[in-house]
Amino acid sequence: CSMWLARWSEGFSLLCGMRSFRACAHRTAMQPRVRAATALATAASQAVAYCNTDTENSECAPCILCLHGVNLNMFGKRDPAVYGTATLVDIDEKLQLRAKELGVELECFQTNHEGVMVERIHQAHTDGVAAVMINAGAWTHYSYGIRDALAILQCPIVEVHMSNIHAREDMRGSQGEEIRHHSVVSPLAKGIIAGFGLQSYLLGLDAAVQLLPCKKPREYLTNPKKERLPFGS
Repeated sequence: CSMWLARWSEGFSLLCGMRSFRACAHRTAMQPRVRAATALATAASQAVAYCNTDTENSECAPCILCLHGVNLNMFGKRDPAVYGTATLVDIDEKLQLRAKELGVELECFQTNHEGVMVERIHQAHTDGVAAVMINAGAWTHYSYGIRDALAILQCPIVEVHMSNIHAREDMRGSQGEEIRHHSVVSPLAKGIIAGFGLQSYLLGLDAAVQLLPCKKPREYLTNPKKERLPFGS
């Protein structure tokens, strides 16, 4: 009888151990899923905080998107006589400093793929960005795909160019027309700034902030009585 009880006790302990092991294994397997779900929730909350669409009633910094088009990653290496020596990294760094001064959030994005640019513009519409500043590069002159994507946006658009595209005569069409003088983006833009090199971007950002519907970037919130000149100072 005692031997039978000993075996029964041993079997019961083994069964409990197996159940405990399974429960532990289940918790271990679930941990990555829980961490992944937590990470997704955190990312989603950060994205909402980054681009707050309720610009009229919120004191969160408005989100502005700066789009760089095809070949613009070659700034600083490509024809410095026309575009200057500032690299795209230099431009983005200056823009971020200026955005901080103006009290807005700024995201800079560059691609050499037209479809990727179109999808980024679609995402800007979904995110509800406050304004878009774009230098579409060569796409400026012919990309109706990018033009139609921009037309979906409900926010102000500012077109910028490092060079004065209306003074350039380095690209002609089959009929002798100056291709660089034409922009498919301009009819959709609130304004165009061209010919000032890196300053074109900074002036474009100033203009975009002035066009914000909320008129409440951080500088106004912290010092509402401060007077600002057009396009900053």
